[in-house]
Amino acid sequence: MSGGQAPAREPLKERIFLYGIRQLLVVVVILAVGAYVAVSGVVYGAVENIVGGILIVFIGAGLAYGFKTTAVRKITKRYYNVSTMVGREGTAKSTFDAGTRGVVNVENEYWSAISSVRIVEGETVTVESVEADRITLRVRKK
Repeated sequence: MSGGQAPAREPLKERIFLYGIRQLLVVVVILAVGAYVAVSGVVYGAVENIVGGILIVFIGAGLAYGFKTTAVRKITKRYYNVSTMVGREGTAKSTFDAGTRGVVNVENEYWSAISSVRIVEGETVTVESVEADRITLRVRKK
């Protein structure tokens, strides 16, 4: 982004596409179990349940961070030489405005993408370059 602006936060739909639904479900289940154990400890006055529930929630948060890191590594590892992506065609999997992030499918993988024009879900796009973070593609309409 120009002018020193902070990048926009990725939308939930984009994060689910990039990081995977299985990992998301595992984290949600672990967090739910942790919350249940902690709340039951509060209700019944069991300090060990409160502590155990909080510990489970921290484990779930750690797994969420680990899954995110692993997903980013998987995506970038396959295309270690990012210049191979330039010129490839793909399909927009979400609608996104100029300067905001969206999701595209290129080479049968979901990528975070940004464009200088509005892209509508289902449109064919071409990769112009790969952003410095190595997982965001700059795309244009075909």
